[in-house]
Amino acid sequence: MRLLVDNNLPPGLVQALKSWDVVHAKTIGLQAAPDEILFDLAAREKRILVSQDADFGALLARMGVSAPSIALIRRPDLPTIDLLGPFLQKELPPFQEALDRGCLLVFDKSRIRCRRLPLIPG
Repeated sequence: MRLLVDNNLPPGLVQALKSWDVVHAKTIGLQAAPDEILFDLAAREKRILVSQDADFGALLARMGVSAPSIALIRRPDLPTIDLLGPFLQKELPPFQEALDRGCLLVFDKSRIRCRRLPLIPG
């Protein structure tokens, strides 16, 4: 699995997910980059963008694109790498096919939503 971890998640998450191809925005010099830059990089490198920033869902809807896939973490009960790393290792693989095709995957506290891309308003 190829992931790009957004700045709003800790860089240590890369180590927690070391069995995958993971980069953190900060370690590649994009700590101050606007969302669109990270979005474009993830699409170009065929990476899943992992973030806590709901703006990426809005960006997907506005642009009407089918890539990159976004994994949006909306789980305040996972505040540390020790909790978030194992959670992602368990919860992302079942969605590998959908992520490869293009989807917005939202992990809320009470449910998981997966919407195929492009997002169509309505």
